Amino acid sequence: MMPDRDLQYLAELAAQLRVDSVRAAAEAGSGHPTSSMSAADLMAVLFACHLRYDFEHPEHPANDHLIFSKGHASPLLYSLYKAAGVISDEELLSFRRRGSRLEGHPTPRLPWVDVATGSLGQGLPVGVGVAMAGRWSGCRTACGCCAVTASWRKAPSGRRPSTPAARAWRT
Repeated sequence: MMPDRDLQYLAELAAQLRVDSVRAAAEAGSGHPTSSMSAADLMAVLFACHLRYDFEHPEHPANDHLIFSKGHASPLLYSLYKAAGVISDEELLSFRRRGSRLEGHPTPRLPWVDVATGSLGQGLPVGVGVAMAGRWSGCRTACGCCAVTASWRKAPSGRRPSTPAARAWRT
């Protein structure tokens, strides 16, 4: 069992991710803060306890890959980057502004984003491909993503993946 202080830290991190996601979307006057809020607990645990990533060396082969299938939950991803200290609060609040690196869906404009994910389910087959290439991939999906037929057509086998290397969390 995890010590209470660690559980408290995770709860505080999740709460801060929610706050920052809402702040970014509110400042932009658009976005999907509820999509971000629904996954804050999951991302706090993954980020603090499981994901391995060297933000100073995004191309490092030992880095894990975090691919959001539901790209419009990008405020959560950007809030994670703020928690990691690689973007500032000022940059977080530039979300969706012209010229900002923080677009409405994650794009490789940021060195820590492997692939742009826009359409629902687009990231799932990419995550499966990354996993099948021998890398661990956490692909966060929304309920609707798994129902989008194009997601499974793009998967290497054309059917729902069953490989143990492809871990997908559905929320």
